[in-house]
Amino acid sequence: MSRITFALFIIIFTATLSTQSSAETIHSRESLLGFAEHLMSEGEYYRAITEYQRVLFHYPEDSTISVRVRIFQAYLQAKQLDTALEEVQKLLLDFPEKPAALAEPLHLAGAELFRTGRYEEARIYLQLILDTWPHHTVATDAKSLLSSTFLALGKPKLALELDSDLNHNINKINIPQRNPRLAGALSAAMPGAGQLYAGRPTDAAVAFTVNLLLIGSLVSAMDSNHNMLAVAIGIFGAGWYGGNVFNAINSARHYNQEAINQASREYYQEIQPSSLQFNLQRSY
Repeated sequence: MSRITFALFIIIFTATLSTQSSAETIHSRESLLGFAEHLMSEGEYYRAITEYQRVLFHYPEDSTISVRVRIFQAYLQAKQLDTALEEVQKLLLDFPEKPAALAEPLHLAGAELFRTGRYEEARIYLQLILDTWPHHTVATDAKSLLSSTFLALGKPKLALELDSDLNHNINKINIPQRNPRLAGALSAAMPGAGQLYAGRPTDAAVAFTVNLLLIGSLVSAMDSNHNMLAVAIGIFGAGWYGGNVFNAINSARHYNQEAINQASREYYQEIQPSSLQFNLQRSY
């Protein structure tokens, strides 16, 4: 009889320990995640990343995608875009079946790349969303953002194919442009004039002043019969003069690209004013 009582005691004691251990495990996981979320809300992104990584180490079986997405978001909030993109790439490699949970981080990555002017990279992420999850909740915004990205890349036809509204509004988009040939001609006639035309007054002042000094030095050397010095100054001056012309041409091209970038950003903000807001709600 005593043996049966002892055996029952052992069984009950073991079951109690197992229940307590299970409860402690759940509490531990939730505690880690709760602390990580607290750190995120306080802007302690790197410490939050450490806690998320701790969760992945202890509980890899039920936290993989959601917690890794939070790590990506933490890097993004910490202004570490390239590191965040590395996390996205790892997710794509580790989950080749591309679960829908990856759509939102890809959208955030594309939006941030667009915001920072890295349009070709943004295009890749946004196109992947439309190709893989065309009916996802972020797909509509990704489509508009991709249209604006094509506009920034100087591909208005592709932009129009994605966004029919753009066809009605494209004439309203103000994109001031500068003629690169005219900029070069202006700087050839008067050094610095092309840069001033392209919206770069500092470069214009430098080009005009240096060319003026070189001309003065050349005249002075010739008047003093310093022929070798005059030749050296003339050669250097000719190179500087030619560089001034090419600089004016490039300045006009840069002005045009910046104008396109600005117009595309303004257009996107107009049609999707809240789309760049990060959705950092808990997803586990």
